[in-house]
Amino acid sequence: ENMGRLSVSIGVAQLKAGESVSLFIERTDRALYKAKELGRNKVVAVEYDAAIHKAMIGGDIVIDVNR
Repeated sequence: ENMGRLSVSIGVAQLKAGESVSLFIERTDRALYKAKELGRNKVVAVEYDAAIHKAMIGGDIVIDVNR
């Protein structure tokens, strides 16, 4: 069966020591939605940084789209 053209958006995060699983999943999910927002066939990676941990919980996130 022909499925037509497919596109893929991917959000990537690395689980760091001391990070809660829920924050890890939240960061990965935000990266996925940022990839979708940027267009088709995008991959967005986000890194855990303890210094900005509280900012991420508050709704802000640091994403490097040039990776």
